[in-house]
Amino acid sequence: MANEKIAEFLNKLGIQKIKQIKAFPKGNINESYFVDSELGSYVFRIYFHKQKKEIEDDLKLLRRLKGIPVPRPEVFKGGEIHKLGDKWVVLFSFLPGAHAKDFDINLLSEVGKFLGVFHKLSKKSKWRGPKTKFYGLTRSKIHEIKLVIEKTDIPHKKFFPEILGELEMNLIRRRLPEGPIHTDVKPENVLFKDGKLSGVLDFDNAYVGPLILDVSKSMAWFGSKNRMFDMNKAIHIYHGYQHTRRLTAIEKEEFYKMLRFAFVSHVFMDYYMYATGKISRKYFDFIVKNFYASYKHFKQTPKESFMKLLTSILPPTTHRVPLKRRKGN
Repeated sequence: MANEKIAEFLNKLGIQKIKQIKAFPKGNINESYFVDSELGSYVFRIYFHKQKKEIEDDLKLLRRLKGIPVPRPEVFKGGEIHKLGDKWVVLFSFLPGAHAKDFDINLLSEVGKFLGVFHKLSKKSKWRGPKTKFYGLTRSKIHEIKLVIEKTDIPHKKFFPEILGELEMNLIRRRLPEGPIHTDVKPENVLFKDGKLSGVLDFDNAYVGPLILDVSKSMAWFGSKNRMFDMNKAIHIYHGYQHTRRLTAIEKEEFYKMLRFAFVSHVFMDYYMYATGKISRKYFDFIVKNFYASYKHFKQTPKESFMKLLTSILPPTTHRVPLKRRKGN
């Protein structure tokens, strides 16, 4: 969207003397802009597909998360949600901080602690209407998605039967503690300032699901690098989480399997996302060639060895790490 049109709209909301409007990298669910004005700095978000009721529920969840660094909706002209053309828009406070270049023990623990507090604070939150459970993969849903993928001429198709088999083998059949989960707490969605977590972004895919899926997703992302899986890094997220929310006995029993599911469900869904034109070829190549390779490296670790590692690595100590300029909010 043209900056001039955004500036005109913001002026009507009472935000004058705008110094800068800059687009963040475009997402699949929304479009976001950094806005700097004399009144303050904001993130201006345009929703492509969500209905007003869905956005209201998302904002209700964010308001419940007091004391942790998440986007806060700002009120202008008596409301948080506004209409620009045929799209709903929201202004959020701009979160300070930067993306980390490397993640030491302390920062990994910060991520885990955040997830634990998030799950505690949000446990009573619900969405009033239907909410897409992106990784809520039943056998019938897997079959539907499989048919779409198989009918499409896409790259890396030779790996798909193997990925499908891994997914079906790692489905969790036991009922686990549930609540709102973020599903996408990964390096590009976290900000740090002075060695502390200062922001967690992008709650668009949040839904009510198994809490340990959230932890497992983050472990998969932060532990993956150069087609390998760094168990030591991933497990410090687990330790941080345990510091703020203790896992139940059944969660501990299913944790190894859930981490495997976290990997392969993401790869499986990105086959679908590419087949339906929602992600780029470059990103899809990365997921198959790198992220899936990290999974194959991880699965070489037997469950017994993994469970021993969960308790053998020392708790986090404080270290400073260099930060890099952020790309989005």
